[in-house]
Amino acid sequence: MRAVISGAILAVLFGGAACSQSGFKTLYEPELQHGVSLLQDVTTGRCEIVNAGPAQPFRSGPVRKRAARREETRSSHSPKADGEDHSALEYVEIVAETEELAVQHAKQLCFGGLEDLTASEEEDLATGTAEMDVINFIYNGAPANRIDIVLMGDGYTADDRMDFEADMNRLVADMWAGDTFKHILPLMNVWGIFAPGVDRGIGVGGKPKDTPFGLYRDGTELRGIYCSKPYAARKACKLTGPAACDYPSLIGNDDFYGGLGGEFVISTRSNASGTVVLRHEMGHNLVHVGEEYDGGQVYSGCNAERSLKNMKWEKWFTDSPVKEQRSVVRVQDYSWYDLSKGAYSIHFRSDGAYERWLLKISASGVEIDSAMEVFLDGKALEWKSSGILDRGFYEWADDDAGLSDGDHTLVFKLGTPPEKNAPIRQLCSVSLVELGEEAEYNTDLSFISAYPTISQSGKKTYRPTHEACLMRNMARPTFCPVCQEGLWINLMSQLSVIERVETSCRDGRTTLNVVPLPLAQFRESGDLGRDVEWYTVRWYTRASRDEHQADEVNDYREGAVDGGLKIQAAFSDGPFYTKRKDGWLHKKKLDDMFTAEVKPGLWKMEVRFHTIDVRLDLDDVLLSTWHGRVDDACT
Repeated sequence: MRAVISGAILAVLFGGAACSQSGFKTLYEPELQHGVSLLQDVTTGRCEIVNAGPAQPFRSGPVRKRAARREETRSSHSPKADGEDHSALEYVEIVAETEELAVQHAKQLCFGGLEDLTASEEEDLATGTAEMDVINFIYNGAPANRIDIVLMGDGYTADDRMDFEADMNRLVADMWAGDTFKHILPLMNVWGIFAPGVDRGIGVGGKPKDTPFGLYRDGTELRGIYCSKPYAARKACKLTGPAACDYPSLIGNDDFYGGLGGEFVISTRSNASGTVVLRHEMGHNLVHVGEEYDGGQVYSGCNAERSLKNMKWEKWFTDSPVKEQRSVVRVQDYSWYDLSKGAYSIHFRSDGAYERWLLKISASGVEIDSAMEVFLDGKALEWKSSGILDRGFYEWADDDAGLSDGDHTLVFKLGTPPEKNAPIRQLCSVSLVELGEEAEYNTDLSFISAYPTISQSGKKTYRPTHEACLMRNMARPTFCPVCQEGLWINLMSQLSVIERVETSCRDGRTTLNVVPLPLAQFRESGDLGRDVEWYTVRWYTRASRDEHQADEVNDYREGAVDGGLKIQAAFSDGPFYTKRKDGWLHKKKLDDMFTAEVKPGLWKMEVRFHTIDVRLDLDDVLLSTWHGRVDDACT
């Protein structure tokens, strides 16, 4: 799956004609800065530096934050995995031009003190990676200007090398050849770390096995998987090279559902759910958003709003003015209940004011239709098993009649008991939402509006769609348009649209060439069309009036525009001249060219990427500018 800028692309950039070229000189390539990663207690303000080294600059600001650990809501009868409140921890990334500036930012942020753990980690783990191997699954360019994903296996022994590679190849194909991230593939490199351990599999009951990263479940339920050796994971991820571990992921050698988000994205090799968990948890980091489903804790980013006024996604509204889609959450229960312990009942009330209802559950160990029985107000609800022991998602809906005013009861019962040594039959989560009629609550997946989402504490925020996004409905393979836009914005904020600027001598003339990211017509997989994505290029020069007087006159006669302002010209006792913003002369005749013959002097190029997936780029992250001196390449 290797993809690099090929000779065919270079032929396009240089016009494809045979010519005599020499004197190649690179004037620009993206440069790394210095990064510092922290774990911060948001209550005390105290920080620990857990990573430091070369890093890509953040074009939208020097500091980024996300939850240090993001997990699915626990039930009231499920204790914390390790007795700590990880909701108070944030993972903070700081990137600045120098190490001193990065540390200065950190000291300002960490009002409760700052401790550097990186030196002790390096010492403790100096020999901890000797038997690990790096595998490149997708390579699209130098890490300095790519998003690097690293998949690190845990619970594989030395004899499991082939199984590891097969598992990772399947996950990579699901994620980047499938619909989820295929469109941004040229921006990414994907690496694997084979880390053989003593034990096979991951721990349960809060006890890690003897594995490199110590993954474990806190019980037997199919939900959170935790890392007991984060220092080892950080060290291993550095094996890919400088700035080549942007988003580390840990993949447990386990057949069932489970995972975690935050500093590390954690999932399993499960054929049924590994990709489902991986793309959702990775979506949090790559799009930089919180939850969309009801009953969560963190609602933030491009897909969450607290008010109907000035919503972030108003450019995506299907209808304006926007109105709240009428619905109410009646049940949001994280059960995590073993059905062998007896029936599980949920009581709730309805006011009878809604026309429809939607019931959604997740359950594990229910591989046959008779494994579980479901009742609403004493009436059996028919269902069909997905045929797997892994955690699955099921739903019922009534679009013809709402619930009556009064009390209601949901009951879940064990049907046929599980076979010996088989996973327990577990009810994982239950959600019941009442909806208004279609005119009040639009269920069309393409409809973008303001849909209420209710947090674990009962607070209301809004999301863009009914069920169109994998950030709400994990079974879906794609993002909604709002999160798709957020994905582009977040990733491009870490990249330069301009890959390289270079000069050469072609047939005795100096040629200036700009190489952009391999998108639009430069996609190796094929051009998506100018109605989908495209580049615009603007050329400027800065020279004496006499050197470019003729060009200025011609540009004026053609009605050239600089920065949206008509060029102002005047006659005096001297020669004709043109005043231009910042002194740059807009060479309109070179617009949208990637290579041109130029005169030595000062030049500037602005390259902007356009895609129908982005309607608002507030920080201009889809635009990159280069300026510098061009010397005669033929002398």
